[in-house]
Amino acid sequence: VKTVNIPATVTYNSQEYTVTKIADYAFQYSNDLKEVIIPNTVTEVGKNAFEGCGKLEEVDLGEGVTAIGNHAFYNCIKINSVSLPETCTSIGSHAFDNCINLTSINLPQGMTEIKPYTFWKCEKLEEILIPEGVTTIGEQCFAACDSLKEVIFPSSLDSIYSQAFENCHGIRFIFFNSNVYIAGDTFENCNHLTVVCMGDSQIETSGN
Repeated sequence: VKTVNIPATVTYNSQEYTVTKIADYAFQYSNDLKEVIIPNTVTEVGKNAFEGCGKLEEVDLGEGVTAIGNHAFYNCIKINSVSLPETCTSIGSHAFDNCINLTSINLPQGMTEIKPYTFWKCEKLEEILIPEGVTTIGEQCFAACDSLKEVIFPSSLDSIYSQAFENCHGIRFIFFNSNVYIAGDTFENCNHLTVVCMGDSQIETSGN
């Protein structure tokens, strides 16, 4: 199966049911799956739903998804871009972990947290706009995202946890408010980081 077009409704025993969730593990390791189209009736993509779909390239999430489960798209190495609907306010840990060809993804307004390891090792992710309202960035969330060059955080942010941007060798500039808690190893091995702007202050670093 190369394309899966999930229906908005299904009929069983003459009774029509609305499809509202992609079940946990539903398409895990479906090695021939290249495209999935999700209807607007679906509000949740379950945990590990598309984990390890190594040929999956295109995902249409529809306009109704509010939550994406843990490991939902883990190790989907062919996905290039993802457009999240504005309804989506929750993305689980490891949801896009090791999507090594992901270059762009939008984070909708309404999110308050980016959970641990969500985008770990998205090596080609070039930019990320963290929306206003996000208060927490979890541990190793963007670790090993080598192509990230500039990060601008919202004024709502108050905590960035351990190794959130570890080994992001491309980052050169970061901007955030001066009252943000930042773990000591948040930017470990970001060896090209040269400018840190904290509120009205600017710190020049040595790049180490």
